[in-house]
Amino acid sequence: MRDEKNGTTSPAALSTGDRALSGATAGAISRTVTAPLDRGRILYQVNPNREFSMKAAMKTTKTIYSSTGVAGLWRGNGAALVRVMPYSSVLFCSYPTYETSVQHLMTTENKVAVRFTA
Repeated sequence: MRDEKNGTTSPAALSTGDRALSGATAGAISRTVTAPLDRGRILYQVNPNREFSMKAAMKTTKTIYSSTGVAGLWRGNGAALVRVMPYSSVLFCSYPTYETSVQHLMTTENKVAVRFTA
C-alpha cells in the first residue's frame, strides 16, 4: 500500500519476492557493516588465552590490518552471508503474515488467544 503523504510503500503491500529480496539485502548490508567487529569477537571466543580489553581489541585489529590489509577485516564474511541472507529473507517475508494473524486474534473475543499472544 502506497502512502501518498510520505511517498513510502508498506512492507505488507510488497510481493513475496520483493519482501524476500528486501530482507536478504538488509541482512547482507547489516552483516557486512558489522563484519570487522564480528571478526574480532570470534578471534577472542576461539582463543581462551586471549583476554579481552578495548586496548587488546584495537591491537588485534591493527595486527589484522597490517598482516592482511583491509580485506582481512572482512575475512569469512562470504560464509556468514550464506547463513544470514536466507534467515533475514524468511524473517522479513513472514513478519507481515504473523502481524496480520496476531491483529486478527486481538480483535476476537477469544481471551485465551489474546493472553497467549501477549
